[in-house]
Amino acid sequence: MNRLFILFATAMMAIGVNAQTLIAEKDFTGGFEGDCPYDFNFSPAIGGSVSSDPEGVAITIGSKDLTFWAAMLTLFPEDSFSLNPKGNYKVVVTAKFPTNGMLGITIDELYGMTMMSYSSAYVTTTGDFQEVEIDVSALGNDFESNGCEMKFHCGEFQGTTILKKVQIYEMEVGEENIDGLTYYIDKTNKTAAVKKSYQINKIVEIPATIIYKGEEYTVTKILNRVFSGWNGLTSVIIPDGVTFIGYGAFNSCYNLQEITIPATVTVISQEAIAYCDRLNRVTILAETPPLMYENAFSNYNAILKVPDASMDIYKTTEPWSRFSEFELLSKQKCATPKISVENGKMNFSCDTEGVEYHYEIFTSLKGDGNGIKLPETLKITVYASKEGWYDSAIETGEIPLSAIADANGDGVVDAADIVRIANIIMGQ
Repeated sequence: MNRLFILFATAMMAIGVNAQTLIAEKDFTGGFEGDCPYDFNFSPAIGGSVSSDPEGVAITIGSKDLTFWAAMLTLFPEDSFSLNPKGNYKVVVTAKFPTNGMLGITIDELYGMTMMSYSSAYVTTTGDFQEVEIDVSALGNDFESNGCEMKFHCGEFQGTTILKKVQIYEMEVGEENIDGLTYYIDKTNKTAAVKKSYQINKIVEIPATIIYKGEEYTVTKILNRVFSGWNGLTSVIIPDGVTFIGYGAFNSCYNLQEITIPATVTVISQEAIAYCDRLNRVTILAETPPLMYENAFSNYNAILKVPDASMDIYKTTEPWSRFSEFELLSKQKCATPKISVENGKMNFSCDTEGVEYHYEIFTSLKGDGNGIKLPETLKITVYASKEGWYDSAIETGEIPLSAIADANGDGVVDAADIVRIANIIMGQ
């Protein structure tokens, strides 16, 4: 069995030039003898077992379950390898999967710091052995790691997964701080991942690219807990190119009201946008719903705005179907109306056709017991509405009363006009 257990805890085998270093590896070919040597945890609701197979370790799952701890195999025990808390890592899994699904990896620190670093990737099975790469980044702790274990999350793959090999690489990375965000720089792939946030504004628009040492890097990931707990954050726009939103990335941003997720996002992790109590609108640009854990959101009372052609898909795909209200991306906002006076009449106009106007007139009327003294100006607010559109912004203006002296439009300024103006002011 020893020849089947290959572990390079301190190996420094560089692959490529300044690219990646293999720090740990296991080859499961041939399976194992006797009892299973790996710690296997699974939810009783799904059932599961681990057995030896000539091609590797066979992990059988009874039913598909998206819950995070549904089924998990500890592949590397504590003290197997060490991590740099500021490092960036890649786990390469060679396996044969029974279905498409989400493969998750957790690397735990020795002292019980579970969820120290979690990441995942969506697997489209080929029916044969295939390599799946998962980036594990931004450990987010300042202490030195003296030993780690790695857990393999397989609860979504109903049937038997045959695990053949797992390799862990440390990637050469840089780090850059720009406009309140810290990025990990992947020099090999020319990509950047948002690692940390500070000095956050109310509205954050993550850039599509950044410049690091004179070279351009595409922002592709938002890592674990980057914005977690930022109560001042109200709105987030994520750019095209981002493919992954990490564990708890926007967790507990209590004042976050809206977030826009681009079509390039394929994975939304555990509690990524959970406990955002004031979230009222989520705009998703992907026509095919991204893979998302069922607890990625906790507030499903928000409006989900989706591409026009994909409304039925989102309404029937878990957990997206849990949102209470859906809107089409084509829904637009009415243009702000204009207030004008022409030929003694007050008029409203709007660049959006077919709108309905909603106005209020504010003023103070004074009387001395013998009548009502009219003001010199009228303050007016108006907004436009239209079915299937968002209400416009409110327009405010002041109109001299003299400009609408002929209030009833009969061509003569007389007592009837005074009565008409007074009724307008009082909302009659």
